[in-house]
Amino acid sequence: MESAGPERRLRVDADLSKPGSVPDPNEVRHERDLSKPRAPRDVFVWPDNPWPYMVDTRCGIEWLGKMNGVAWRADDPIPKEWEEMAETYDSVEVTITLRAKPEPLIEAAHGMSVVYKPADEEMPKCDQP
Repeated sequence: MESAGPERRLRVDADLSKPGSVPDPNEVRHERDLSKPRAPRDVFVWPDNPWPYMVDTRCGIEWLGKMNGVAWRADDPIPKEWEEMAETYDSVEVTITLRAKPEPLIEAAHGMSVVYKPADEEMPKCDQP
């Protein structure tokens, strides 16, 4: 089990009132990171070159981040598996691949792929803790 650092909270959903009580592993989880969100960073990626990338899930996963000076947003609904990861972890490592043709898009893969396209609007600022 991953340790809960000073900026993380460990949540136990079990009755521990009896001496010797021990929670089952599925009753223990880390809550979201309590630190302030990191500022979005602009990453440069080369087309058709898979690259590991940490998606900050604290503000949702609809927005991938800024790559090559452009904010990227998913057009399609986010898969349920990704939504569950976003509820559990403050970041998820994916492999991103920029596709320049026939239209620019980024494929982000973690089990299943999500397609992100250049956004017309600015990326929202995350004010959540």
